[in-house]
Amino acid sequence: MGFIELLKKALRETIGSEGRETITICESKDISSGIEATLKAYDRWTLYLKAAGAVDIKIELYDGVEYHEIDESPISFGSAGSRVLSMGYDAYKIKLTGSNTTAVTARIVGVF
Repeated sequence: MGFIELLKKALRETIGSEGRETITICESKDISSGIEATLKAYDRWTLYLKAAGAVDIKIELYDGVEYHEIDESPISFGSAGSRVLSMGYDAYKIKLTGSNTTAVTARIVGVF
């Protein structure tokens, strides 16, 4: 068994087979000037977005040197609503920027 497998086994034994963590990036907030959150080494993670009205949300990930806009970005809301994105990227941080002052809620659920 390799190092990664041993580490995953130790994590499962410590926090359970579905060890999860929820990060609230923002709650009903104007993100027009951008908002950042630090990510951890998740096996997988999901981004949950909720907008109070029409807004485009640019999603950028930080690789340790600079931010890069992901292919799925921007996420466009024509009116109030929510979106769920399964993220298959590795990154140190995430940055969300709204195209206007519409209130946005953003959460990440990561699984170790």
